[in-house]
Amino acid sequence: MNSGDQRAFAALLRRLRIAAGLTQQELAERAGISVRSVSDLERVVNERPRRDTAQMLAAGLGLSGAERERFLDAARRRPRSTPGSSIYAPLPEPATALLGRAFEIQAIEDAFATDNVRLLTLTGPGGVGKTRLAIEAARLLAGRSGGVLFLRLDGLTDPALVLPTLAGALQLLEIGDAGSLPERIAAHLEQQELLIVLDNLEHLLAAAGDLADLAGRSSQSRFLVTSRESLRVSGEHVIPVPPLPRPDPATWHMTERETDARQSPAIDLFIQRARTIRPDLTTAAETADGRANLAVIAEICHRLDGLPLAIELAAAQAQVLSPAAILALLKDAMLPLFAAGGRDQPPRFQTMDAAIDWSYSLLPDNERVLFRALSVFAAGFTLPAAAVIGGAADPSPDEPFDPQQPMRGLDLQTIGAVATLVRKHLLVEDTSPSNDVTTRFRMLEPIRLFGLDRLRETGEEPPVRRRHARFFVRLAEALDALTFGPDPEVWLRQEETDLDNVRAALDWALAAGEYDLTVRLTNAVAQLWEIRGMVSEARGRVSRAITVDSSSIPASRWFLRFWAGTFAFDRGDVAEAMRWARELLAIGETLGEPLAAGAGFAALSRATGVFADRHEEAADLARRAVATFEPLGHDEWTAWGWTRLGIEDHLLGRLEDARASLLKGMETRQRKGCEGCVAYSLVSLGAVSADLGEPVSALDTYRESLRLTIKHENQALMLAVLLGLADVAWQFGAGAEPERDALLLFGAAEAVWRRHDLGRRRAALDAIARWQLPMREALGDEAVDGKIGEGMLLARDEVVALANDLQVSARRR
Repeated sequence: MNSGDQRAFAALLRRLRIAAGLTQQELAERAGISVRSVSDLERVVNERPRRDTAQMLAAGLGLSGAERERFLDAARRRPRSTPGSSIYAPLPEPATALLGRAFEIQAIEDAFATDNVRLLTLTGPGGVGKTRLAIEAARLLAGRSGGVLFLRLDGLTDPALVLPTLAGALQLLEIGDAGSLPERIAAHLEQQELLIVLDNLEHLLAAAGDLADLAGRSSQSRFLVTSRESLRVSGEHVIPVPPLPRPDPATWHMTERETDARQSPAIDLFIQRARTIRPDLTTAAETADGRANLAVIAEICHRLDGLPLAIELAAAQAQVLSPAAILALLKDAMLPLFAAGGRDQPPRFQTMDAAIDWSYSLLPDNERVLFRALSVFAAGFTLPAAAVIGGAADPSPDEPFDPQQPMRGLDLQTIGAVATLVRKHLLVEDTSPSNDVTTRFRMLEPIRLFGLDRLRETGEEPPVRRRHARFFVRLAEALDALTFGPDPEVWLRQEETDLDNVRAALDWALAAGEYDLTVRLTNAVAQLWEIRGMVSEARGRVSRAITVDSSSIPASRWFLRFWAGTFAFDRGDVAEAMRWARELLAIGETLGEPLAAGAGFAALSRATGVFADRHEEAADLARRAVATFEPLGHDEWTAWGWTRLGIEDHLLGRLEDARASLLKGMETRQRKGCEGCVAYSLVSLGAVSADLGEPVSALDTYRESLRLTIKHENQALMLAVLLGLADVAWQFGAGAEPERDALLLFGAAEAVWRRHDLGRRRAALDAIARWQLPMREALGDEAVDGKIGEGMLLARDEVVALANDLQVSARRR
C-alpha cells in the first residue's frame, strides 16, 4: 500500500467528516461500523477500507453522485506493478490527493489505451500542476505497463544532455560510439513496456526531435512529457492542463446558497493547504463565519485565476493571516492578475509573477537577500551550502570542507532563515527518491526563475555565482578524495546528487573567465563521470578545460590530460589515448612532476597493451610507472602501476610474476580501504588462478569480486567477473551440467555487454569464440545459443545464486 495514498485518504475522510459536522462516534453509528475502524482509518493505522466499508462510509457521510464516486475511487487500492515490472526509481510521493483533474486523468488513460499514441505532452502555464498530474497518471497506469521511469529535467540546461541523462536513468553506460546512443536506447525500450515521464522539457525543446524519433521507434514504451509549450513534433498527442475552474465570488457571497468547498477544486485546494498549518480555519457552510471565509477564499482563488501554485502560496499565509487579510494584501499590492499579465513578459511570469512577487514582497530584507541567493542552485542544496552562498563572506576555494561533518560551525541564523522560507512555501524539502544522502531543499522551478531575475536586477548575481562555484570546488574535491576510502558509493551518490549544481558552476566559471575554478572542478568530478559512464559529457568538459588551463598549476594540468586519455580509451580511441598519455608524460618530465610522469608511464602501458604484439613494451612501461610511484607514497597510483604490470605479465604467460604484482596492487588498495578498487584486482587475480590450475582459489576470488561489484554498481567490471566465472565453470565445473552453468553465466555476461554497450577488442571476441567452440561441437549451435539466451534473462539474484552454487574440481577440460 502506498503510504502517500493512505495519508491522502485519511485526510479526505477526516475533512468530509468534519464538513458534515460529525464526530467519529456519530459517523460510525450512521455507517454501521465501529468507532475504532473510523479512528484507525483517519490515523493511518489501517490501510484503505474494503469496498463494502467504503460504501457504508459514503452513506454515513451523505455522499451522492460524482462526489460519492470520487470518495470510493480514493478508497480503492492503487494497482501495484506486476512482479516482473521494472521500476528504475520510485515515483515522487504526493502529500495530498489530486483535486479537480478527473477529466485530464481520463483523457490521459484514453489516449494511452490506443496503439497510436506513444508521445503525450501535458502543456500549460508554470505552476498549473502538470507535474502533479503526470505523477498521478503514472501511478494509475503503473499496473498496466512493465514499469515507470520518472525523470526531472529542470536541472539540465543543455538539450544535448537529454538523451545521455535518459540513458543514465535507464542504466545504459555511455561506452562506445556516441552516435549509437539513440539506437541503444531504442533497442532497450523495444524490449520493455515502460512509461517514461519526462518532467519540465520546455527549456530543452531542441531535444524534442530525438525524443519523437525514440517514441516512434518504441512500439512497447510510452513517453509522458510535461512542458509549458507543445513539442511540435510528429506523433505528439497534446493534452492542455488548464488552471482549476475559477469560482465566481458573487455566487459564493449569496448567504442563502448551500455552499460546499468540495464543489470548487480551487477552494478545496486552498482549504486543504491552509489547514495543514491552521487546522482551526472555519469553513463550515452552516455557520456565518464559515460562509464568510468561503466567500473570501473564493475571491482569492478567482484573483489568482485558479493556478494551484499561486493558491498554495496564498494559503501558506493562513498561519498568521485571516483569509480577509490575505485578500486585502492581494488587493492593496495591486499585483497584475493572471489575465492581465504583460505581453512583453516571458510566459512563465504571465501566470506566476504576481503570486510569487506577492509572497516575496512579504519577506523582511534579510530573507529576501537569502531567497535571491538560493535561486542560484540548479539542483537543490544542503544547509551548509545555503550558509556559504547566502552569507556575506566569500570563502576561498582552498578553505577545507569536511563532508563527513557538514554541519560543524553552521550558524543557527541560516537554519532559521531556511526554515522560514520553507514555511512560507518559497522553499520545499527535497523528498525525491534519489535524495537519500542528507536533508536537502529546493525551489520549485517557477519560483527559482523568479528569484534569478531578482538576483540579476539587484546586481548580486556575479558574487553569488562566484561563491556557488567556489563552494562546489571545495565540496567536489573533498568528496573525490573520500571515494578512495571506505564506502565510496556514499560519496559518489552525494556528488551525483549535486551534479546539476556542478554543471551550472562549470558553465558560469568558464564564461566568467574563472579558469582555475573550471579546471579544478572538472578534475574533481571526472571520476564520477567515469564510474557512471557519462563519457560524452566528460570528454566535452575536459576538452574545454584544457583550452583554458595555461594559468593552472602543473598538477591540475597533467591531471586533466590523464582524464582526457582515460575517456578517449573508454571510447576505443587508442590513438588519442596514446597522444594524451605522451603529453601527460612530457609535462611530468619537463616540469619535474614525478607523479605526472608515473601516470604517463601507466597510461602509455594501458594504451600500448591493446596491441597483441606489444605486451612486453607495455610491461616495461608499467615497471617504470611502479618505480616512479613507489617513492611518492601515493597508494592509489602505486596500486594502478602494479595492476598494470600484473595484467601484462599474465598476457605474456608469466603467471607467478603476474600474481605477485597483482597481490601487491591489491594489498596497497586494501591499505587505502577502497573496496571498489580491490574488486578490480580480484578479477585479474581470479584469471591468473584459473590459468595456474587453481580452480578453488579462482572461484572464491571471482565470487568476492562479484559481491563487491554488485555493491558498488560497476557494470563494466561485472562483465569481466561473469566471463571469468563462466570460464571457471567450463574448465573446472564439477556439477551435473558444467556446460549449462558456463553458458548461463556467459549469457548473463552477454546481457551486461549488450545492455551497456561495453565494447570489446577483436582479440577478446576471438578468444570467446574459441572458448565456445568445443561446446558448440559437442552440443550443437541451437543448444548452446538456447542456454546463452536463457542466461541473458537471469535476474541478478539468480546469477548470484548460480555463482554461489558452482562446484569445481582440479580436473581441467
